[in-house]
Amino acid sequence: MAYAIAGHHGGMPNGTDLFGERMKEDIPEWEKYVPKSVLNAGREKPSPLVRFSSQEEMHRGLGFSLAMQVRMLFSCLVDADFLATEAFMNPVRSKERACWPENILERMSAVLEEYLSNKEQEARTVQEISGNISGLRARIHKRCLEQGEKLPRGVYRLDVPTGGGKTLSSLSFALKHACTHHLNRVIYVIPYTSIIDQTAEEFRKVFADLSAELGEECVLTHHSGLAPELDSDTIRLMSENWDAPLIVTTGVQLFESLFSNKPSRCRKVHRCGNAVLVFDEAQTLPSGLLSPCLEAMKCMNRDYGSTLVLCTATQPSFERNDDFPIGWKQGDVQSLLGETLERELKTNMRRVKVVRLPEHLSCPELVTHYGAAKERNSVLMIVNTTRHAQELYKSMRAIADDDSF
Repeated sequence: MAYAIAGHHGGMPNGTDLFGERMKEDIPEWEKYVPKSVLNAGREKPSPLVRFSSQEEMHRGLGFSLAMQVRMLFSCLVDADFLATEAFMNPVRSKERACWPENILERMSAVLEEYLSNKEQEARTVQEISGNISGLRARIHKRCLEQGEKLPRGVYRLDVPTGGGKTLSSLSFALKHACTHHLNRVIYVIPYTSIIDQTAEEFRKVFADLSAELGEECVLTHHSGLAPELDSDTIRLMSENWDAPLIVTTGVQLFESLFSNKPSRCRKVHRCGNAVLVFDEAQTLPSGLLSPCLEAMKCMNRDYGSTLVLCTATQPSFERNDDFPIGWKQGDVQSLLGETLERELKTNMRRVKVVRLPEHLSCPELVTHYGAAKERNSVLMIVNTTRHAQELYKSMRAIADDDSF
């Protein structure tokens, strides 16, 4: 509590800095202004908030969990302080903050299911739903929806090949799961700003009518590349502390907030508890920072009741072994789809065939090799350097008039 109180204006002090001159200052009389319940609370033995499933896990994560507990207290304090000050100093602005109905996630889940049902119905009118991509997408969605209601809070993976509709299916799971377990919100974490706006726009399209009915945007997009002047006042206020039912953000925004000591950044940290966190393209978690990132994710699930979904087409193994001691223990990360459906997807949605070419082909030989096949309308070549690409281009130009190319 001392860290949170001492840092709620200028930022949490670092390590033992708190116990220097700061704690030796002569404080004027203050006890007579404090309620007795607060004074007496310090004399009671506190119940531990941190929970561990084993001694091994306790030794591995105790320090981190205690540090995160301080950050959670700090986040709650600074957000409450900002909001209380705003309500007193600027009541007009305070009233501009969004006020969500208690059943907002239930309504969003119902809207999404109606939207997906209509899309699947349209697919049926085009072709039979069994044995095609549309049918597989429908099965993935159905399984995610069922699992959202059935599964307890935990850590799950969603392995869906590209084109399988994993974005909306994972959101279907997240909203249903949040409704079932009375979670507060869904946070969709995306690694690249280049695709975050595309995903957020798809979500906004789904919930457009509901947002119009409520007079508030249900989907909050928050990342460093946004232009704040283009957002409404309400959106800017929601971005301060993530007070929204569905947040689409970047891993950088999430993890920098979780590890920051600044009041403005830490306001949103407590919103990550009691939530569903979907990590899209989970394989892109930064390898150099993987240990603290995974520890923070474990902490959100273990200590603060959040469910995690690792969502990707190319799922890495995050399970613990001798070469990877920072992962989850075997069995902690469960599949949302089940192994049978996963195997079926890998077979029926295979779009790429890998063929090893003869080694040391020159650029003219490489171009001729692909140009010799008459049935090819186009070929994509990916090389390592700009120079190699230029050489390929020159080789193509050299034989462009050849009938075989």
